[in-house]
Amino acid sequence: MIRSQRLTFFLAELAHAPAAHDVASARALLANILNRIEDAHSGAPNDPKNWKTDGRIYPPEDDFERASPLPDTKLFYSKAHRIWFAANGAIRIEVRGGADSGRVILDKPGADGALCP
Repeated sequence: MIRSQRLTFFLAELAHAPAAHDVASARALLANILNRIEDAHSGAPNDPKNWKTDGRIYPPEDDFERASPLPDTKLFYSKAHRIWFAANGAIRIEVRGGADSGRVILDKPGADGALCP
């Protein structure tokens, strides 16, 4: 299955999953869903050291965290996206480059119903 189809499946499943309660559970939720979809549909083994060449989509690792300008929010970069995790478990994913830079592709509320700040 091509990458864009896998991304669409991932975003739909993440959007419909129960809300997370904090940054750690939001990151775990995203990673679990993404890894499950990639295991089933990417054709590439889960080996994060090959992220540049294997075509698989990986969840953000700790070393991809960037300084967040938003309070109580962690910011991570992936190859093509900025991923925000708020203290309430909210998740926002936005496009990181090109003509669509800044376009939000997922804005999932946290357990309290609020979005990322």
